Amino acid sequence: SRTRQPEKRGPRVFDDEELDSGDDSAAEEAAVHAETMAAEAEAEETADERRVRLAREMISAMDDASRRMDRSEKGDAVGEQLEEDALRQAGQWHSELAASLDGCEVPPEQVRMLRGTKLSPTSVVISPDEGSVYCGCKDGSITGWDLNTGSRLQLPSGKWRGATQGHKGGVLSVAISSDGRTLASAGQEGQVLLWDLRTLSVVKQLGGHRKAVTAL
Repeated sequence: SRTRQPEKRGPRVFDDEELDSGDDSAAEEAAVHAETMAAEAEAEETADERRVRLAREMISAMDDASRRMDRSEKGDAVGEQLEEDALRQAGQWHSELAASLDGCEVPPEQVRMLRGTKLSPTSVVISPDEGSVYCGCKDGSITGWDLNTGSRLQLPSGKWRGATQGHKGGVLSVAISSDGRTLASAGQEGQVLLWDLRTLSVVKQLGGHRKAVTAL
């Protein structure tokens, strides 16, 4: 008789489904275990401990929100400052001063009305001794008043017929020296003029600006 040879078997091949199911089962067991541990920890937590934990979480959330608001406010402040700088450089910045005078009362006898300009004034300067005031106007002229006597002084405008000095455009800014003898005026045509207030004449002309000079 012939002896039966044992059947040769190759290596066992596992389907992907069998392997995956094992991995999924392990992951599910780990998740269940974690949930169980968390539930047990929460169950062991006393009421006082729970209140403390919730309070800390609330404080942490409030701190995070505060930090976000601070960053936002700082960003807004930087943006506003950049906008103001750009407007100032363009000569288009407007300072709101009326609100700061709200509630102030000035006796009528202390109010003086100064007249004599043809077009709207654009800038005003008071002498250091507070004895006189000068204003530049849109017609290129500069008008001054003696506050003690009320007399009016007129500096010539380059727009006047036959004028040899003065601004040929509107006057945008005026400033006065500390001794009250020299007045500086800036014009729309890009010139800065220095005036001798004793003779009411131009003693120096400063050029080099490409556009209007808006401040001194």
